Amino acid sequence: MPNTINQGTGGTFEPSLAGHYCDKSNNPLGYGEINRKCTRKLRYNILINRWPADKPEEVHMLREFKKTKMSPDEFLDQWK
Repeated sequence: MPNTINQGTGGTFEPSLAGHYCDKSNNPLGYGEINRKCTRKLRYNILINRWPADKPEEVHMLREFKKTKMSPDEFLDQWK
């Protein structure tokens, strides 16, 4: 058996979720979903001026955001 399997109760074995990102119903997330959530959180922190915009695309996004009257969440919903 691989090292990623933890022994459950009795003689059964269950996959370990320790250290893996899960959604609210405890289902493991794929790397694409994790990347999407991290990217949105990073952009949100730039828009609220918690973090500096270091890359040219971040500076462009911040300039476009300041031109609008949207909230950071509304802007991120429509920003690609």
